[in-house]
Amino acid sequence: MNKYEKVTFITDLIRNVQGDILKKVDKLPEDWDGWELRQLVADYFTNAAFFTDNDKRRKKEYKNTVLVNNLI
Repeated sequence: MNKYEKVTFITDLIRNVQGDILKKVDKLPEDWDGWELRQLVADYFTNAAFFTDNDKRRKKEYKNTVLVNNLI
């Protein structure tokens, strides 16, 4: 992917997750605050990543790159 394709992919992914969560906002408990909402967002993004067992090598390489390049 070139830089433009990466930006487009990231933007689309974030918008899709945002839309999915906002569709369910009426179902969220009234007593939920920032802690639960952050966890819900994190869970959605975790599910969006959907690594499989076949991706173990790729996931390991990904984690190493994130660490080495200080991406998170």
